[in-house]
Amino acid sequence: MHPADGGILRMDTQTGALSMCRQVSGSWSCAVLPDDRTSLTTEIDRLKAENAELKSSVKRLEELAGVPTGADDGKGRPGGAQLPTEDDVDKAMSYVQRMLKKFKEKLRELEDTDPPKRTQL
Repeated sequence: MHPADGGILRMDTQTGALSMCRQVSGSWSCAVLPDDRTSLTTEIDRLKAENAELKSSVKRLEELAGVPTGADDGKGRPGGAQLPTEDDVDKAMSYVQRMLKKFKEKLRELEDTDPPKRTQL
């Protein structure tokens, strides 16, 4: 118990609940004070469960994708997934350019073999 404005603040030593006790009409009355701790504890427990579920989903997806789990990629990121290097991107772009060039050549060949269709007047 601790003196407070207008009464005495009482703490339950087993639950930690706080009550404000006041003398009203010659008798003492205690009212439990609202406690955010219960709602915060509930929210923390919910977030822990959600986090565990998400970690499980990530692990399952990494296994499906063939990504090594639990490894560090050298940049402080778990999982070992690697982004393509500049050389990889350059090779991919060169491949796409060659493919488009061949496609355009094939279109020109097709246009040359088909005589243009003209309507007679």
